[in-house]
Amino acid sequence: MSLSKRNLRGFTLVELLVVIAIIGVLVGLLLPAVQAAREAARRSTCINNLKQFGLAAQTYHDSKGNFPALCQGPPVEAGGTLPLTADQNWRSYSAHAMLLPYMEQQRLSDCVQDAIMKNATTDNNTPSLEGLYPEVRTTRVGTFRCPTDGDNFWVMSNNYGVSVGANAGWNQSVADKNGVFNTQVYMNMSSISDGTSSTLLASEIVTANTTSGAGSKSQKDMARVRYGSSLGIDNQSKAYPGSLTAAMVQGWGSSCAAQTGMNGEGSGQPWYKGQMFRTAINTLITPNSTTIPNCSFHCDGCNYDGTGMSAARSMHSAGVSAVMVDGATRFISDQIDWTSWQQVGSINDGQTVSNY
Repeated sequence: MSLSKRNLRGFTLVELLVVIAIIGVLVGLLLPAVQAAREAARRSTCINNLKQFGLAAQTYHDSKGNFPALCQGPPVEAGGTLPLTADQNWRSYSAHAMLLPYMEQQRLSDCVQDAIMKNATTDNNTPSLEGLYPEVRTTRVGTFRCPTDGDNFWVMSNNYGVSVGANAGWNQSVADKNGVFNTQVYMNMSSISDGTSSTLLASEIVTANTTSGAGSKSQKDMARVRYGSSLGIDNQSKAYPGSLTAAMVQGWGSSCAAQTGMNGEGSGQPWYKGQMFRTAINTLITPNSTTIPNCSFHCDGCNYDGTGMSAARSMHSAGVSAVMVDGATRFISDQIDWTSWQQVGSINDGQTVSNY
């Protein structure tokens, strides 16, 4: 029989629908696995970035004898007096900027060092680095970015914050500066009496502009920096151990959550400014809190020039990536209890935490 005379049978409509249904079921089964695999790869990259950050900090310490400060400048005097006027101490260069040579970013480091020299005779403030060097404005530092946080509000975005510790940072007294990174206080390994494997070096920051996820209670929303100068809490004692308690933080958090004003242009940028919310976190808020937002205690509109609560936050599920002083990386659960988190942040409270 010729081909043209054969009785060729096609698929019936029912058979096609069955095949489509089977394909749909398979896709439904496979898609979560594919998404989970992709997130696992992104989280691995994030952890590796922090591993490189920790290695750079250790290499810097080996070279200089200390870690960089939260913001650079003449060391704070023993009595806690800042060596320059208040304005001259604000917005100095970040620890990130100081670590660039140890992260294969020599060209950007050269830009920073040149800008520092041009500004050295006046104060410690960062000039408009991207204005002096246009390449800074267009260069994305991949090691400072977690791929799970896909938003790119700014080329100079940053997803990692050095640890100020269990205090509100910035203008605390010397006695209250109990994190690895502090304002013009340069810590070394011998300062970390709680042990380098038990003390937090850096963790994650979620980038957010002033409108990110507004009202959603997502990490993008919680990362937006509320301001609370009208709450009268800027000059209160804010360090652990000491008078700081979880109830006190909860009270501040509730007050800050009720604020509608946003301070500054957003969190996680630029990487070269040594300030809370931009390049630093503290442990006052537990990781990924959905009840207490980031909050600046200082003057409204002061662009993070002061104390505050800047939480470790991530776009990962159930926790944040972190690196300890010894360079070991961890994934810290957002269910860690408040006291343990303060102890992880503190360099010298006499307590060590192993199970978290």
